[in-house]
Amino acid sequence: MGLNRVPYRGIDPATVPGRVLHCRADQGIHMEAGTENTTKLVEQWDDLSGLAHHLLQTGVSALKPVFGTVTGPNGLPGVVFTAAIHTYLRALFTLAQPMTVQIIVKAASSYIYDGATAQSTNDLFVNGAQAFLLVTGLGLPSLNVDGPVGATNMWQVVTCVYDNKNTRIRSNGGTIGRGTIASGTSGGITLGAHQSLGVWSNCSVNEIVVWNRGLTEREVTGVDRFAGDRINIFAG
Repeated sequence: MGLNRVPYRGIDPATVPGRVLHCRADQGIHMEAGTENTTKLVEQWDDLSGLAHHLLQTGVSALKPVFGTVTGPNGLPGVVFTAAIHTYLRALFTLAQPMTVQIIVKAASSYIYDGATAQSTNDLFVNGAQAFLLVTGLGLPSLNVDGPVGATNMWQVVTCVYDNKNTRIRSNGGTIGRGTIASGTSGGITLGAHQSLGVWSNCSVNEIVVWNRGLTEREVTGVDRFAGDRINIFAG
């Protein structure tokens, strides 16, 4: 059984082997005491994979994102990050290629999430102005983006399969980038900022899933379709 009771088309990501992180905004949100009915500051977002890789913000209140009950796609909730006040969540654990990341996100500025080391070879980010790209520089080869994506302030189902020479990114079911990325490991996932905490994002996140393997094309198409049905946007 998956996390959903509605029979959406596609494949429920909860049934796909290899999950090492799975956070959904309609489950497992822990707010700072006393803010539950006011500012709704998120200090922990539970990992549903069973590995306890929870997304955390243990710092001061100002660094905590906000739980938004009306910001999510199809009326679902989202976790809202604000660049001006440097809000972010982080889960620290070892990641290595091959791996797959799927995120349901609405972005208004640059870095949304990436590997948790400042010079990671697995730096993936969502850029609201330039579609979805892999980070270039820091020794990384560039990744070509094949077509325009209306990413700014639009909900997107973004799925990236990191597989060295066959790395590819899909947005709402269509491939928007493919290329080579160096092999290596990183220390986890950061939402709302680049791991260096020097670049911040205005974005809302409804769901993120990370697998410790490269999903097959059938699996990617299936989880994209499921996510698209769940949030009522076509995905694959």
